[in-house]
Amino acid sequence: MLGKILLEFKTPTTLAYLDNIKVSASFIFASSLLYDKKEFQEICEKIKNGKIKFSSVFPDGFLPKPLIYIPSELLEKLGNKKKEYKALSFLPEDAVKKLLENEENCEEEYIEKVKSFLENKEEQKIVKEDRIRNSLREKETKVFHLHLSKIFEACIYFSCEEEDVKVIKSAFKLLENLGLGQKISSGLGEFRMIKIEKEKTVEYPKKLLLSKCLITGEDFKGSVQVGEINLKLRKGKIFPKIPVFLEGCVFDIAPKGKYIETPDATYLTSCYGIYYGDEK
Repeated sequence: MLGKILLEFKTPTTLAYLDNIKVSASFIFASSLLYDKKEFQEICEKIKNGKIKFSSVFPDGFLPKPLIYIPSELLEKLGNKKKEYKALSFLPEDAVKKLLENEENCEEEYIEKVKSFLENKEEQKIVKEDRIRNSLREKETKVFHLHLSKIFEACIYFSCEEEDVKVIKSAFKLLENLGLGQKISSGLGEFRMIKIEKEKTVEYPKKLLLSKCLITGEDFKGSVQVGEINLKLRKGKIFPKIPVFLEGCVFDIAPKGKYIETPDATYLTSCYGIYYGDEK
């Protein structure tokens, strides 16, 4: 099944540090505290096989901006908002769906919805970042606007078997106080889990990637952007330059991805692809 976890962050955080790799690792850590060795190993096997997988964290009601070519003549319709559009990481869900449906005039309708969004300054606050000074570290930290309650709300998509929903719910209940993201020992990233709900599955012609997806040599076809991640492990160890497809890639033929595990098996996380509307 495809589901969505709705969260309300209670302390500052930044979505740049809340990708599926961090979410999956946090879920695994919480599960290790909740279950005995045999049950925990079963959960790890499901992570390895892609039976439990998570998206990155997004503002609720928003999706990553599709990394897809839009003709310049359509972008001109945005006028002086074109630069703002290029700078955004997230766009309203209803605008993005227009592109994924891939119907006639979908790009024109997409641009019209984007233009309407860009003209609404209040909505834009949800997906823009401010810089504040972290009093603990005395350096600037990017955080989302947190002075309006609706902007606290974020979501994580997940895919799993029906029987595993209770496992996910228990883990995120524990994570509420442990926190998600960076500097959780300083109290950042604390959240309240509002609810877990089942998402409607839709077979879109275009598949939007909601997670970082490990590049494994699988066949794929689409509009992609490739990045590298460096995993910082305990005791200062670095697992460097892992190639991944980034959130917002749009595929006709979508790769599955894989899990990441260190050679000494001391660190495990998921780097599977999860796609909007697709439970597979």
